[in-house]
Amino acid sequence: MQQDPTYILEEDTVRRHITVGSYTYLKIAEGCDYKCSFCIIPSMRGAFRSRSLENIVENAREMAQRGVTEIILVGQDSTSYGKDINSSLPELLRALNDVPEITWVRFMYAYPNLVSDELLEAINDCDKVVKYLDCPLQHSHPEILKRMRRPQTDLVEFAERARAKIKNVKLRTSFIVGFPGETEEHFEHLRDTIQQVKFDRLGVFEYSDVDTAHSQTLDGKVKKSVIKQRRSELMAMQQQIAFSQNQEMIGQTVDVLIDMVNSYGTLIGRTQWDAPEIDNTVQVKGQAVPGEIVSVKITHVTPYDLKGIVVSES
Repeated sequence: MQQDPTYILEEDTVRRHITVGSYTYLKIAEGCDYKCSFCIIPSMRGAFRSRSLENIVENAREMAQRGVTEIILVGQDSTSYGKDINSSLPELLRALNDVPEITWVRFMYAYPNLVSDELLEAINDCDKVVKYLDCPLQHSHPEILKRMRRPQTDLVEFAERARAKIKNVKLRTSFIVGFPGETEEHFEHLRDTIQQVKFDRLGVFEYSDVDTAHSQTLDGKVKKSVIKQRRSELMAMQQQIAFSQNQEMIGQTVDVLIDMVNSYGTLIGRTQWDAPEIDNTVQVKGQAVPGEIVSVKITHVTPYDLKGIVVSES
């Protein structure tokens, strides 16, 4: 009989830093207790298990001492961190915020139903924790969320609460279109929700069957051509939202973490509101080195990227 996975990175594991550059990923938990109908991760990685707070903080300190500027906390369900060890994500964020060597802290993949006021207040209070909240919501309509076996959340209320609790926060999410049973009415609900909330960062994925996932057995399969059309419609709408938001940044001076120098000699970086590889980048003119945070005045924008110049300190 196959046993459930039990491995978890802990104190006796030698950590090798394989991410080269300004940021590194730090896993805070293994496994997942949710049973989303489109996902097979729980069957592969087992039940949710948190790493100890002390070990995570020490790993983060070591990475910062090696020159890493940004620590990115990851887990299948980061918001459940600590539930099995008498701790919590807000407690972890506050502990990391107190480590002198650390500059930026970001965490990814928060379940919206577990985003408490305590967590939002910790993000707002901790100056090293970036004002960025990533909640893969998957859909907005209660009927589709039920088929997905996902928690149901009022996304408009959720966004309003997050924006009220965290000054200058930006919200990232992702949705799935074409899930089995998704009707035009369900899709319109999702489209209207996105238009109303105006997420700052948004990705849309086309549903496809995964072997052994429960959703593969569901009826009401949506044609691939319809799925592609729905994704294109949402991305076109989001492009307009993103461009409008970026235009508001023209003339502002913001902190930018430099990740690399491209082949043309241009500095490529990110603001605190952008995770690596999935969000906006900033093309920067001026002098800096990867891993350095510099003040940049934004001069030009596109729907998904910014351009600016380093502001010299007086």
